[in-house]
Amino acid sequence: MGVPTIGCHCAVCTSTDPRDNRMRTSVLLSRNGQNVLIDTTPDFAPSLAHRYRPHRGSSADHGHADHVMGFDDLRPLSIGQKQPMPVYGNFSSV
Repeated sequence: MGVPTIGCHCAVCTSTDPRDNRMRTSVLLSRNGQNVLIDTTPDFAPSLAHRYRPHRGSSADHGHADHVMGFDDLRPLSIGQKQPMPVYGNFSSV
């Protein structure tokens, strides 16, 4: 769920230490100006995507919500590139 978790009042979730603010992560693979995003978490920041263009695809490593709920944030990238963006996975992961 990421930290801090909404509604949690434990020591970690109420900590002022910036190391205790952890979002769910996506991974960006970049090579020769080509980028592929692994997992589109709910915390996937569209601003990150704007810094790393063009995107050549995305991969879902499994279908849990914390890995795919940012999927809709890929739409503007595909529209901006005026071409479809492939999304890779397998039957058990999407």
